[in-house]
Amino acid sequence: MWWGGGGPDRDRTDDLLIANEALSQLSYRPFCHKASRIKRRKAPFMMGKERSVKHPLPVSWTELTLRNESFPNERSRMPVFYALFSALRDVFLIALQFYVWILIAGAVLSWLAAFDVVNVRNRFVSAIGDFCYRLTEPALRPIRRFLPLMGSLDLSPVVLIFGILFLQSFLARL
Repeated sequence: MWWGGGGPDRDRTDDLLIANEALSQLSYRPFCHKASRIKRRKAPFMMGKERSVKHPLPVSWTELTLRNESFPNERSRMPVFYALFSALRDVFLIALQFYVWILIAGAVLSWLAAFDVVNVRNRFVSAIGDFCYRLTEPALRPIRRFLPLMGSLDLSPVVLIFGILFLQSFLARL
């Protein structure tokens, strides 16, 4: 029986024993941030040889300010400024995403109302429609002035959503 007594190696194959031995030789030390920022390149004067030279990677502006190496006189203000800016950017990105969902809800509700799927005389449906209209119309009106008429098809929400996605992508990289 395979579940019978014996030592811990009784039911293990040779391959598993070799793998366990190899894994036990590995070091389980934590990740070193300083070592990850070092890049090894071949020195230009030793092209044929395998010797490499340590070069530090370029450090971003935020890492410099958080370590206070580039602004020695402003030690406490720069990390706080960066944290505040990052938090405000994140809140603004969430608000833009919420606005995109309101645009989509307003477009879907207008389609459902146009095809008589929902009753626009219902107080709840009219309140949601009025809410979406009041939030989206100030941004959609200038876009509608520049877009050509496409019959009953309104492409202004699509143009505005693409503009918001571009703005989100730009702000996420700051």
